[in-house]
Amino acid sequence: MFKTSKFRNVFGKPFHRNDTYDSISPSSFSGDSFLLAVNPKYLSIIVDRANGSSIQILPLQKYGRVDRYFNLLSKHAGPVYDIQFNPYNDDLLASSSDDCSIALWIIPDNGVSIAKDIEPATRLLGHQRKVTKLAWHPTVSNILASSGSDNTIFVWNCETQRPISSITLPESAFCISWSSNGQYIAATCRDTNIYIIDPRKGEIIRSGKGHTSAKYSSCVFTKNDLIFTTGCNKRGGSREVGLYNINLDLLQREDFDRSTGSLLAYHDKELDIIYVIGKGDSSFRYYQISADEKESFTYLNIYQSTEAQKGFAVLTKRGCDTKKCEIARVYKLNNSNKIEPISMIVPRKGTDYQSDIYPPIIGTEPALSVSEWLSGKNTHPIRVDQLTFSTSSGTDNNQSSFNFTSALNSNAKRNISVTTGVFDGSSNNSKPSSIKSENNEEVLQHKKKVLALEAIVRGHETRILELENTIKRLTSDLYENENESDA
Repeated sequence: MFKTSKFRNVFGKPFHRNDTYDSISPSSFSGDSFLLAVNPKYLSIIVDRANGSSIQILPLQKYGRVDRYFNLLSKHAGPVYDIQFNPYNDDLLASSSDDCSIALWIIPDNGVSIAKDIEPATRLLGHQRKVTKLAWHPTVSNILASSGSDNTIFVWNCETQRPISSITLPESAFCISWSSNGQYIAATCRDTNIYIIDPRKGEIIRSGKGHTSAKYSSCVFTKNDLIFTTGCNKRGGSREVGLYNINLDLLQREDFDRSTGSLLAYHDKELDIIYVIGKGDSSFRYYQISADEKESFTYLNIYQSTEAQKGFAVLTKRGCDTKKCEIARVYKLNNSNKIEPISMIVPRKGTDYQSDIYPPIIGTEPALSVSEWLSGKNTHPIRVDQLTFSTSSGTDNNQSSFNFTSALNSNAKRNISVTTGVFDGSSNNSKPSSIKSENNEEVLQHKKKVLALEAIVRGHETRILELENTIKRLTSDLYENENESDA
């Protein structure tokens, strides 16, 4: 248990109302989904277009009223239940749906105008019923886990579009989470058990009792392979949070409150802070994990507002503004259909870089290749200094390249309309003839120049959006001051 914590007084500071996203139309079919996904470039939302089967992509700095038909991905045949950005490629988004498929989307480099007929880069097919949860591998770029209502968890090799393994549970999984080095997957299940799974072998290693109610329960692995859970108590009806070790021994459990909304949890992988948000609540709480002599968690604080929430997402450390001592940024979807960014700030004097609150963060280079992980290697993510990515806009231009296959990379990153490669049980190793020219040194040099110019253009686009938002804010403040003077 912490005697003192430098994060005890962390507080949430909402963005100015001109720096929010208005007129959002979130899906009503999302169940216990977060509804949002965010990275330093984009904000993604499951929206109520075509019966909830659409995803909207917004450039992160595009604040204000959102056109309901702007940048829609609408190729699922049923409601979308989960969306997750790849941790090592900001342009790669995975989505799961009621149509039993997982779609992998590559967002065009400009990210501003997505063609209406854009197709997924590929689809992963194997589930027999709706696919409800997705989780990217923490150290390998192109491995994805999924769970569905068919009581099955799949582990996918996205480079081949084939499953590595599948695990059948007694009932459907509520939530899945990778351990910090990618060796295990934890799953909370409708039968009230927690399962530890070997994702390579597709075997259940052990199981143990979780929260006693069959209502929704979530789980997240912490840095030291502890498992933080949320759920409900069947007897008292109260919502709870708990902590287990890798052997599923209960270390700590505390009442949360007696509300009825599902509790969702997000793990800050650098600071070992857990953000817990209840659907329908107007507040969220945050806890810090202690892995010292007494493995436990400590309540830090609560963020309270006047508007109830439908969903949320948390921006990775690569997007945080260190000049403001911002350690996280929560994107909160309110019942008023507005998304409100909230900076989580450590109160400090001055604007100098505070190294004690910014440990090395997960960078953009995966620690292992798919083949290395399949051979049995385990390692933790590659971490770099926070200052590598810290800018006022939070934009990262040092993005690692996407790597399904050379052919898919060549097509997807140079064309808005991507040829679909659907997994149908047979491999697809065909490559366009342009791949043959990649060994030509002159071609490679031109490609490097193009990539450098694209990075410069993205930087200018971000700066333009920032200036436009500043003008809006100053204009609004001027208008308010004039009204006050007239009054």
